[in-house]
Amino acid sequence: MDNFGTDVQVSYPIIVNWTTRNYTKWDISIDNGTYTPLTATSFNEAQNDSLIIIAYHDIWGKKKFKNATAGKIIPFITNSGKKGLIKVNTAATSDDGYIDVDVKIQQ
Repeated sequence: MDNFGTDVQVSYPIIVNWTTRNYTKWDISIDNGTYTPLTATSFNEAQNDSLIIIAYHDIWGKKKFKNATAGKIIPFITNSGKKGLIKVNTAATSDDGYIDVDVKIQQ
């Protein structure tokens, strides 16, 4: 999360004062057509770290992922170096909306 961005400061002013800021990078390559997106079937069938490790491409790691729409599988890496995948099940597009996701992350 970008703790210093204007959107965050307005919507969540308390975050600006956090002393610990764990940075997660989101692989945006699935949004720009660089790589073939993972399917929900691949996500559901993944039983070990192999899919998680190869899905994240560091060159495309960014601090924001703006189009988290239903059906997308979003690779990420945490501040501590663990890779993971988020499968977006549903995502409301209204300002007061919500998002329902499934997460798989390296242990």
